[in-house]
Amino acid sequence: MSPADHENPRRPVIQLTGRPGIGKTTVIRRSADLLAGRSIAGFCTGEIRVAGQRRGFRVTAFSGATDIRNRVRSPCSS
Repeated sequence: MSPADHENPRRPVIQLTGRPGIGKTTVIRRSADLLAGRSIAGFCTGEIRVAGQRRGFRVTAFSGATDIRNRVRSPCSS
């Protein structure tokens, strides 16, 4: 997909927002599966939790690339 594709005003854009745990990520992932074979771009994020606390976010692009953002590292013990 070229940068020009992202600037096409006729290209649909989908953005989901809402409270945690209502299925936003599930909807996006299933939609991407249904659109397999089509040219889609975008990403979804998921929380990284340790002992019930948010420690960062995992970003997964539909291209398959992944990254970690805003990771909070535990202090080193001495």
